[in-house]
Formats: sequence, C-alpha cells, structure tokens
Amino acid sequence: YFEDFSLTLKIFSLLTFELLCESRKAVDCTNLMRSYHQDITSFGDFIAVFRSKSITLYAVSNECVKQLNMTEDLHVEDGIFQYPRFSAFSGKYFVHPFQVFPHSQPDHMVHGPGQMVLVKHRLYCWDMQDLTPKTLVMGTEGDPHAIFIKTALSETHCYGLQWSQLVTWNIETCEMVSQACLEVPGHMMGVGDVDVGSGVCCVLLARQGITLQKTHLGLFSFDGKLLGKVKICGEIFSITSAKVYNQK
Repeated sequence: YFEDFSLTLKIFSLLTFELLCESRKAVDCTNLMRSYHQDITSFGDFIAVFRSKSITLYAVSNECVKQLNMTEDLHVEDGIFQYPRFSAFSGKYFVHPFQVFPHSQPDHMVHGPGQMVLVKHRLYCWDMQDLTPKTLVMGTEGDPHAIFIKTALSETHCYGLQWSQLVTWNIETCEMVSQACLEVPGHMMGVGDVDVGSGVCCVLLARQGITLQKTHLGLFSFDGKLLGKVKICGEIFSITSAKVYNQK
C-alpha cells in the first residue's frame, strides 16, 4: 500500500497464502515520470521502478526486499528511458529501450530543408543472474522521435520493433545481426508486438486521412514481408496495444 510517497509491501506465499514478511516503505515512489500507477511494474520476483534517467529493481524474497540500481554505471546523459510498457523480460534477460536526444537544442535541430539531426537509439539488456548490462546500439542513425514500440527476447537474441523496421541483436556479442524493413502498406500508428516463437511481428496500420474502415493490423515475418492484414473496427486512437499469440 502507498504511504509517504513509498510503497509498503506485504509478501504472501502462493502455496499457503500466509504472510511471509512485511517491508514498510520499501519502494521509493518519488521523481517518477508520471505516477506510481504507470511507472512501477513487476515481473518474476522483481518490482521495477522507472524514472527518466534510471531504473531501480526490487528483488522480493521470502524474507526481505533488496534494492538494485540497474543504471548506476550507464551513460544516460544523452536521452531518457522510454515508458515501462516497452520493456521485455524472459527470465534470463531484461531489456529496456533508451531514447537518444540530439545534442543541439530543439530550435536548432533543422539544418536545412527536410533535414534533421539524426541519432542512434539503443537498448540496455541485463543478465538477471549477475545484472551485467549489455548496450545494443542501432547500426544507422535515425529520427530522434522514432522510438521502439516493442522489444522481445529469446535465449540468445534481442529484438526491437522501431516503427517500420525490426532490428535483431546478438545479446552475447552486442552485434546487430539484422535490420528488416517492414513492407508497410499505409501509415503506422506506433502500436505493435513481436512474437519470437512464431517469428511474426505486427503493427497497427491506417490509411492516412481516410476512414476507420481502412485501419488494419499488419502481420509481418521477421525478414519484413507482409503476411496478411486483420481488419480493425472502431476508433483507432483508442487502440494502445497489440498482442500476437503463438498457438503452436
């Protein structure tokens, strides 16, 4: 429960439903990007707290709650972390995207007609055994506003869906192994998903300036080929997430 800008945790056993321990004011909720409802999430036995320049994990056990600063030694002065919903956790790894800002001021971003200061966005990927961070950087520079709309993990690779391209890195070597451009038939709405098991990703598509009947969810292979489209009915701007379920 929430008190004095902190969360007090009560830890229960899922086997016996008994209270194992209580940690008062264990999770600091100050200086969040938005609110504790939006910037605090959980996965496995961890509670993650997201701020624009840092990510803090709280490892929950039967006896205590241990605070872990995931970003203490990372260079984060050139941008901010994206919101929690863009991260991914596999049990072995945890990955989260970092949006890089241009070094110049916003009113100096444009160098000429149609030109903009380009950046290389990156992902940070942590090994959950020893919390060692890996830095996964885009191979080419791009629009500073083109954030990652989804990330995903396998045992060996990390995937980042960045608007109209799917980027794959080898986690061990931090090398980018592929950058597939999606054959997007329309305007992307910044909503998508990546399913590693089926080798399929999806993005929300809409014909710019046309009626809602032209809104679709596009399904793509990992090499960028359009596999099919699913028609979406309803207000497109109320669709905030998409999920691919692998039924194999």
